[in-house]
Amino acid sequence: FSSMEIDTAGQRKKLVKYILFKLEKDAGGGDHDFESNPATVEHILPENPSQDWDAAFPLDRQKDFVYRIGNLTLLESGLNRQIGNSPFGEKLPVYGQSSYELTKAIAAASPDEWNPAGIDERQRLMAQRARTIWRLDY
Repeated sequence: FSSMEIDTAGQRKKLVKYILFKLEKDAGGGDHDFESNPATVEHILPENPSQDWDAAFPLDRQKDFVYRIGNLTLLESGLNRQIGNSPFGEKLPVYGQSSYELTKAIAAASPDEWNPAGIDERQRLMAQRARTIWRLDY
């Protein structure tokens, strides 16, 4: 889980929403039905980043991080349309307006920039939660 990446095209988007909603529930965000909830999957580092992202994510490395679970979060569709492919500094305050705990936590942490280390750290924390959510007791 700590290195998982899932392309969000087609049916795989449902899997991503399922995972994010399970993590959201564990974060205290309530029990939502991932299939009927209108949340969108937000790519913090966008799928089509502008040049503003090149300093934190060199062009040859961007594809390595776009679909990492640590780079994905839940966001209301109106907020997602509002921020689009904006630089991280413009996205951060909008994340604070979200009703999703996973997303508000990004804003609360207020990182100066979003970079590979930030994705790795967020995904490591998500993996810790995942161990408790999908634990198998023998």
